[in-house]
Amino acid sequence: MTTTLEQQVEAINRQLNALDRRLKVTPEYYKLSEVAVVTSVTSRTVYTWVTKGELPEYVIDGVKRVKRSELDDFMDRHRVVI
Repeated sequence: MTTTLEQQVEAINRQLNALDRRLKVTPEYYKLSEVAVVTSVTSRTVYTWVTKGELPEYVIDGVKRVKRSELDDFMDRHRVVI
């Protein structure tokens, strides 16, 4: 069975739309590198916050993470708008 170019484009668009929907879901926990991206700071700054105990960390499946709600609270306390 041969598919037309239009059918192929429609299939790709459906896949891209599904991917967009998945990417827009905010995770409950962020990796430390993701915290750096979300807050527009360096990874080193995030590690400093964690090391100082300013931002609680959790180890999930061997990966250090920060709970989204605690990141939101941290940002509110420091009056940072993301």
